[in-house]
Amino acid sequence: PPGGEEDSFAGAKFSSAILPPEMIERIETDEKLGEFNKYWVGEDDDLVKKVAPKPYKEQGIVKAHYVVKSFRTVLDGKPVYDGLPYTLVEAKESIDLWSLGVLAFTLLTGEPLIPSTRDDDCASGGAMHFLYSWGTRPEKLIELFNKIPDKAARDLISQLLQYEPTERKAIATLLEEHCFFNPPSGDLLDKLDKLTDIDANLKEAAKNRKDDRALLERMDANI
Repeated sequence: PPGGEEDSFAGAKFSSAILPPEMIERIETDEKLGEFNKYWVGEDDDLVKKVAPKPYKEQGIVKAHYVVKSFRTVLDGKPVYDGLPYTLVEAKESIDLWSLGVLAFTLLTGEPLIPSTRDDDCASGGAMHFLYSWGTRPEKLIELFNKIPDKAARDLISQLLQYEPTERKAIATLLEEHCFFNPPSGDLLDKLDKLTDIDANLKEAAKNRKDDRALLERMDANI
């Protein structure tokens, strides 16, 4: 993997459900899976659990495992490269743009883009597979984006959630050029109404997350 004094990589800390596709690694062989597990030997249980490979199944058969391209660090914060079974991803604005798109999708729809846990990590190998293979099933993306009622907002989110990092437009460009931020004057009141709807969706999503957490805690107490 690349490394150097000036390198800065993404993935040391993460919530996998808001990461872009380039941050997800597909593991298809037992050898590579063993390398990954060996790399994390000796770390604390919570960290090992968080980075643990998630199996992806088709018709009940495990086809692959998915992991985040995360890494251990030494005391000065530099990555531990020895034994790392994938190339790290350089920290760039394009990663933040994707994450912004994911969060905006939740604000606009009241639901997560990817099935996720209460810690905003992908809930399953299937969820990570969907993220890794983003765009290979256009009908699924159309179904997702159609949950955003406002056409301008839908286009904005679709430009942030591009598979190729270089195709995600910079915030400064979007603020200056995109119609969502530059509506005709007659649409301003409509935008205010839509912002009110977004706020209501966000509160509903927060309530649902709280209810889900309470249910899980009650289930844990009864096990």
